[in-house]
Amino acid sequence: PLSRSSIFARSSGRMGDKADDRAHDAFMSSVASHLSFHNGVLIRHPLHRPDPPQRKIMAVQDPRTKKKGCTASREGDGASSSCVHTRPCSMRTLPGSLLGKLWPGDRVVVGMRCCRWLREELCSFAEMVVLRSKRLQANSRVDSNDVLKDLTRFRQGRKAVMLHSDGGDCRPYSVRIFDGVVKAIPSGLNRALTHLSLGGYGIGDKGAGELATVINTCTALTHLDLKQNAIGDEGVQQLAASLAECSVLQTLNLSSNDVGADGAHKLAELLEARPSLVTLFLAGNRICAAGMARLAPALGGCKLLTHIDLGENDLGSEGAGMLVKVLGECRALEHLGVRDNYIGPDGVGRLAGALSCASALTTLDLRGNDIDDDGAGVLASVLGSCTALQSLDIGENGIGAQGVGMLARMLGDCKALRSLSVSVNYIGAGGMARLAGMLSELKSLTHLDLAENYIIGEGAEKLAAALSACSSLTRLDLAENYIVDEGAEKLAAVLSECGALTRLDLRQNGITDHGVAPLASALSDCSTLAHLSLKTNAISSDGAASLCLALGRLQSITHLDLGRNDVGPEGFRKLAEALASCKSLTHLDLGGNHVGDAGAEGVGLVLGSCQAITQLNLSGNLIGPEGADKLALGLAACQALQHLDLASNRMGDEGAAKLASALRTCSAMSHLDVRQNGIGAEGIVKLAATLSHWSMFDFGLWMCEL
Repeated sequence: PLSRSSIFARSSGRMGDKADDRAHDAFMSSVASHLSFHNGVLIRHPLHRPDPPQRKIMAVQDPRTKKKGCTASREGDGASSSCVHTRPCSMRTLPGSLLGKLWPGDRVVVGMRCCRWLREELCSFAEMVVLRSKRLQANSRVDSNDVLKDLTRFRQGRKAVMLHSDGGDCRPYSVRIFDGVVKAIPSGLNRALTHLSLGGYGIGDKGAGELATVINTCTALTHLDLKQNAIGDEGVQQLAASLAECSVLQTLNLSSNDVGADGAHKLAELLEARPSLVTLFLAGNRICAAGMARLAPALGGCKLLTHIDLGENDLGSEGAGMLVKVLGECRALEHLGVRDNYIGPDGVGRLAGALSCASALTTLDLRGNDIDDDGAGVLASVLGSCTALQSLDIGENGIGAQGVGMLARMLGDCKALRSLSVSVNYIGAGGMARLAGMLSELKSLTHLDLAENYIIGEGAEKLAAALSACSSLTRLDLAENYIVDEGAEKLAAVLSECGALTRLDLRQNGITDHGVAPLASALSDCSTLAHLSLKTNAISSDGAASLCLALGRLQSITHLDLGRNDVGPEGFRKLAEALASCKSLTHLDLGGNHVGDAGAEGVGLVLGSCQAITQLNLSGNLIGPEGADKLALGLAACQALQHLDLASNRMGDEGAAKLASALRTCSAMSHLDVRQNGIGAEGIVKLAATLSHWSMFDFGLWMCEL
């Protein structure tokens, strides 16, 4: 229920006066303009707004409505002549007769927002139909009967149907989609359904039971994804009994549920009945050692298993020991995830012997297990046998210089290694020196994560010497290592040799203007760089001027994070000119830089030029009413903007009013944060009036932040 107290709990210290009443009425009127209740469920109505700017993609014409790029809306069971304008249709939503000629593939991806006549045409020629409905933010009138009609349309035996739908926060629609699926399956969909993805619906044991009653008839089902659904032991018991009838099931995802030891016992019975399973995701449950004792023997019988994820299950060293049989029997295993299980050095010791036999293993995730230096030494003794290993994550394990030194000696034999994470450990400069000697041997390495290891400037110097040989490196994370200017200068000397680099993270490293200058010069040659983070350093206006040269040449940059520095208004005016040429920029973080009203003018210029920006953070920047006015000029042209953070400024009611007038054009806006701005009832009324112009979904979040 939408109550006055829930709306104003964070925005006003007083309640009940006339000004607050007017603000409340205005806000509720705006919300009510496209919300209603139906059978006790809150429904969001569609928004009728002008066509968005045309894009360079093909559009189709609905012969019934004679309008391009529109979706017929429905009232009850009959089709209505009214239309809700959406984006022009892409090539994958061309009529089947034309698409069949243009696109030689045999699979069609159909969004549930696509109008009915297009779906009929599309599925007339394809051998496989993928129904996708992500978040359902604009699918306002959908109910279980609509879904039932759509799904049963593709029930012919010759079709293969994949249903992908993420529930997420859209619970009212999630319930209806789920109900529609349950109704559709016994209506003929069971003969065609191959993939069913219903993650994030929160269906619980009750919903799992409802699904179980019909899913045993899905003879073609190969993939089932029920992650994040609050399914407990009771629900798993019912699902397992039904899935035992699905003879071709290959992938089962029950991650982030509430499966305990009893549920693990039922899953073990399922695995014994269906040993053909290839992929099993059980991360984020509470299986623990007791459940693993029953599950491990069953896993060992699944000779075709290639992926097992048991992370965050509190297995401990005892549970890790039970995995030995699994590793010994499942010779096809490629991916093993046991992160955040606190297995300790003893657990690694028990696993070590079996790991030496896992010749097909390509991915090993041991993050968050407190293995320390002793466990690292044991792991090092078997890594040489894992010649196929491509990804290794040993972050958050309390490993020091000694442990990483032992690992480094053996990692050199893993010639196929592409991704290595040793973040959030304690390797220091000494450990970095030992690791650097090994890096030059890993010619295939593309991702290197060394965040939060306190390698300081000395360690950065050792790393720089090794990076010159890592020509394939695309991602380098050195956040929170306090390399300071000394380390930044050493890195700058070799960055130009990392020609494939796309992401560089140097957050919280104590880098000042002196260190930024050589970095900026080197980055200007990194033509592929897309993500750059220099957040929480000590960069002022002079450092911002140095960055201008690099930004002017980084045409591929999409994410730039300069938050929590001290760029100031003068520095940002310099940055604004360079950023204006970054047409690919989508994420810009300038929070906590004290840009003030003068700097806000530069932000407006950037927004006017970089119209692809979807996320902008300007929190904590001392922006007042004058700055809000300058910012509004740019916002009016930024129609792609989705997330805008203006918290902890001082815009007041006057600034809110100016902001509101510009935000009317931001039709994609889904998140606005204007907390701690001194906005009163008058400003709330102005902002509330813009709500009806937005395609916002999560009103509760927005109101709380307001």
